[in-house]
Amino acid sequence: NLSITSILYKIFYVFSPAAADSSAFGNINLCLLIIVFLVATVTAIYTRSELARCAIASSIVILIPSISYFYVLIFMLIPFMQFLRSYDHLPKFKQRLYLVLFLFIFFTPFILPKNFIIHSLAVITIFVTECAGVIKNEMIAKLRKA
Repeated sequence: NLSITSILYKIFYVFSPAAADSSAFGNINLCLLIIVFLVATVTAIYTRSELARCAIASSIVILIPSISYFYVLIFMLIPFMQFLRSYDHLPKFKQRLYLVLFLFIFFTPFILPKNFIIHSLAVITIFVTECAGVIKNEMIAKLRKA
């Protein structure tokens, strides 16, 4: 399971199995999902970058549903194609980071053990990197100019 709900449940379960099954977990999970969805919606609409928009949208399709199995990683093909298309225009750190993350996501032997925590973290990393880039380089930059 690649969802944010699954990652959050595993974190809660490590500290307290009872807390992971409580109503407080459900409330925290719902609030987190709403915040992530709102941030994704605003940044995806605001950005002019096709890579950012594709990465954010694909990440949400993978991370928001309560249950999302490994086959949803197919949605990362769209941002991967956009990554290849815009590779020459990206900063070096993003070129290297995304290359490693996409190679990991699409390397089949890493899917075989059926432990998708690292895959989830790879998708979350792409999501956070793109949202942070849109907020920093587009939204805040525009506010400073105004």
